[in-house]
Amino acid sequence: MKTSERTVLKGYYFTHDAIRKDMQRLRTVESKFSSYGAEDFKKIYTWFKYHGKAIFIHHHGEDEFFFPMINECAPEFKQQIETLEEEHRALDKQMAVMNILFERLGNGEKINEEEFRAEAEKYANLIIRHLDAEEKVVDYVQKKYIPDAEMLQIEGKYVKMMPKENLQLMLPWMVDVMEPSDKKLFFSKIPFFVKWIYELKVKKDFIKMVGVI
Repeated sequence: MKTSERTVLKGYYFTHDAIRKDMQRLRTVESKFSSYGAEDFKKIYTWFKYHGKAIFIHHHGEDEFFFPMINECAPEFKQQIETLEEEHRALDKQMAVMNILFERLGNGEKINEEEFRAEAEKYANLIIRHLDAEEKVVDYVQKKYIPDAEMLQIEGKYVKMMPKENLQLMLPWMVDVMEPSDKKLFFSKIPFFVKWIYELKVKKDFIKMVGVI
């Protein structure tokens, strides 16, 4: 099901859509690897560090808010949740490998293209498999245990808990994967100052950042 067709957990799935789009970007970097120079890789590394910050915020929200909620209402999924948390840690380790590679490339070091491709594919495949597995659990638990009206309240509570700087960082990342109708609805619900910041600066900065890939 497309995120635009969902009635609940839209923010959660837009985040996953954004992660998947980042993996498309990473694979574009793989395919254009030989055409980039050190200055290009410095700019690409800026994007990847942004990706890492967004991933950290998303995983922190799952580990500290959504996974405990699932454990409480569906304790039979305890083992699956533990596995998902382990996968978060595995992704952190592989992200650290990618950070080192991008930093070296940005410093002008020569790295074998096949080495880079192997590590990038390892990271991308870990993420895609993780998202697929996680969505199966979340979808099942929500449909069986959490009515839509209650889920919407939970989502609203989570958004209000988010620090403003986190919301600002993730905003262009999520909006980038939204359908026009979802963008209109989304901006009708967020504080005006957030929309103002997005239109004035954040949107342009994001487009410039991903445009180097």
